[in-house]
Amino acid sequence: MTFKRLFLTTAFTAAAACAQDVAIYPPILPRDFEALRAHLSLSQTQVDTLRAVQRDRQNAEQQIHKDIRDKHLQLETLLRDQSQDYARIGQLTVEIRTLQRKLPVSGEPYRSRALGVLTQEQRPKLAALSTALQLQPAAWEAVNLSLIDRPERGGDVIIQAVPPVRTLPAVAQ
Repeated sequence: MTFKRLFLTTAFTAAAACAQDVAIYPPILPRDFEALRAHLSLSQTQVDTLRAVQRDRQNAEQQIHKDIRDKHLQLETLLRDQSQDYARIGQLTVEIRTLQRKLPVSGEPYRSRALGVLTQEQRPKLAALSTALQLQPAAWEAVNLSLIDRPERGGDVIIQAVPPVRTLPAVAQ
C-alpha cells in the first residue's frame, strides 16, 4: 500500500509539473488584417490563403491538446479506480509528457507555406516587420519612461518621438 501511494503521488506530481508547459500564440483575430495588407500589398486571396495556413497550424495543435486530454482522462480513471496496473499508469504519464513536448507545434512547415503565398516583391518587406517586433520591448520601455508617446488606437500614428527634454542645471548645496 505504501509503494502504491508513493507511486501515485509521484505520478500526480509529474503530471502536474508536465502540465506547466503552455504554448502561447497571438490569437488570430477575425480581422481583414488591414495594416498588413497595406504594408505588403496583399490581395484578398493571399489573406484567405494565409488564414487557411494558420487554421491548419491551430488544428494540429488542437489535435495534440485533445490527445493529451484523452490520456489524462484515462490516467484519472485508472487512479480513481485504484488500478494496480502501474505499468499502464507509467506509460500514460510518459505518453502525456511526449505529447506535451510536441507543443508548440513547429512553425517551420507553416511558415514555409505562408511565405510561398507571398510574391518576390512582398517578401523583403517582412524584414521591417521583424525589426519592429524586435524593437517593441524597447519602445514600450520608452513609453513607460515618457520618452515617446504611446501608440494611438486605430490611427495611422504608431509611435511618435517626444522632443528631447532640456535638463535643468544642478543645484549647488
